[in-house]
Amino acid sequence: MFLNGQSFDQLIQRMKNFEDKLKNRPDIVLAKYFKIQKTNDKSKCSICTKANQKSIMTPCNHIFHAKCIVEKIKNKQLKCPDCDKIYGVPPQPPGTFNKQIIKQSCQGYENTETIEIIYEIPNGLQNGIHYRGTKQTCYIPKTKEGEELADLLKKAFDKGLVFTIGRSLQDGHKYQVQFNDLHHKTSLNGGKYGYPDATYIDRMISELKQRLS
Repeated sequence: MFLNGQSFDQLIQRMKNFEDKLKNRPDIVLAKYFKIQKTNDKSKCSICTKANQKSIMTPCNHIFHAKCIVEKIKNKQLKCPDCDKIYGVPPQPPGTFNKQIIKQSCQGYENTETIEIIYEIPNGLQNGIHYRGTKQTCYIPKTKEGEELADLLKKAFDKGLVFTIGRSLQDGHKYQVQFNDLHHKTSLNGGKYGYPDATYIDRMISELKQRLS
């Protein structure tokens, strides 16, 4: 999408042009992410469930209207809502994965040590875009299943599946490194991002095995 030798202002202008196309010609933008196969019948869109001859078919053989999924593309992962096959993921910037054992326990796993994972991705430049890095600390109870999850997260990180670049939901920064739809626990207890959560480890193991297969 971007070419070498351009000034930053030129790159920003190209990004604005890209967003204009996103609004007016979603079919062009979608073509950048996967091969479009037009349907010849009035098959129903998997998102809105309405029939339309202008639907597209993905390589995983699921059918959508272009406008139904175009908003999922803006600096985000595009994932098939039917089978979760991933398309168009912005590359994960380089960073580090560090794991250690701490004495504190996650709520619901009392008297159990905790695996602490620290991800750190510094600010950087990718495809002509200056992105803002991140540092995230996550927690997993040190059980047999927890250790399996930690190992899978390391494999996913090494393959570039854990982080992506997108718009920050906190302050609106356009190019923020953030989790790529993998729901880490960033607190030992309380709330959506903390414990207790009885099915969390099993859910994460299942999702990671699917992504790594």
